[in-house]
Amino acid sequence: MGSAAGKLFRGGGTKIEFMESTKMPTAKDMDMRRRNSLMFFMRDWQESSTFEEQEASMLQIKKYHQMEAKVSQDDPILAKMNKIPLQISLGDMRLLRETVIMKWKDINRSYQGPLLGETVLHRVCREGYLGALKFMLDPNSKSIFETETVDPNILNKRKRTALMLCFTSPHFTEITKNFGLEQDTETGLGVPRPRRPDTAQGTIDLLLEHGIDPRQTCMTGETALHFAVSLRHGEAAEILLKRSQDLVNEADKDGDRAIHLAVQNGDHEIVNLLVDYQADINSPNYRRVTPLAVACKRQDWQMVNHLLDKKLARAVGDREADAARLKALKAYGQWVPYTDKMGGGIFYYNKVSRESRRQAPEDYVKDKEYVMKSATFGMHFYH
Repeated sequence: MGSAAGKLFRGGGTKIEFMESTKMPTAKDMDMRRRNSLMFFMRDWQESSTFEEQEASMLQIKKYHQMEAKVSQDDPILAKMNKIPLQISLGDMRLLRETVIMKWKDINRSYQGPLLGETVLHRVCREGYLGALKFMLDPNSKSIFETETVDPNILNKRKRTALMLCFTSPHFTEITKNFGLEQDTETGLGVPRPRRPDTAQGTIDLLLEHGIDPRQTCMTGETALHFAVSLRHGEAAEILLKRSQDLVNEADKDGDRAIHLAVQNGDHEIVNLLVDYQADINSPNYRRVTPLAVACKRQDWQMVNHLLDKKLARAVGDREADAARLKALKAYGQWVPYTDKMGGGIFYYNKVSRESRRQAPEDYVKDKEYVMKSATFGMHFYH
């Protein structure tokens, strides 16, 4: 894996200033903003269930970066300046040693164009080069006459620190963009070519040791904890919480806290971890959605039970919470396939919750005697 999770896309210039206005952001605003967030490609990678889907997502990223790279190609001076960090991203450790030993004055330089203001430190953490990071941060690596130190808290143009870039999804690393993915024979999913171990935990430890601020937020409000939880990286989440427990209830610009993401992933272990660190499990986001409501919407009856058995998810009162639990339990497995009248193919409708989905739900049970009918996707109707 590159480091651990995902990022970046061009999504337009929509700007939300939620804290300065009482107006709620629209769904369109949120979608535009999310395409500029680290979460967008992280979730895209996490939701890909086949190697083909992962490759398709990688090709989408490569197409975007080819457009960005043209900016650098059209400017020979910019291309020459960006050559060093790009070569280091591809694993040129000789060039990294040369930069540290002979060009230390450039160690905190922000490279422009398609590199979006990233420093060498950003690039090393994005690719997951733990050995290179140790060399950079070792005071014995530089000349004794150099007084400048590596600044771990420099932000790139997306307001991302090197700590956030430790959670780069495999298909978003420079290595993968240049050499592609290969299919793992055991899991059938994509891994970078060439393969490298997951170094996120060691990289995070080292950055925290050298003074990086884990409370820093990016342009869409997420902290490093949001990325760790979204990636299902429990060890990294625990490291961050031990350093700064206040992170547990930090909200992004949609009001989502780490507990919302853990419930969305159905990750019981991380939910337990967050609760142990005093996560406010009753907190709604800015759309007034609580973690319990997230679990109910996903029809995740195990998570609903998990939250209610802890007697922590009582934001709407015991009676309403128990009703939500009962509804989720009744809806489990109650999916019926239909042919979309609008030509969208087969979709699945839940007879209890009246929810429609394009993909077959995990709890869908096929009835061999059922004769498929036609209906309109998205409409609530009685079965």
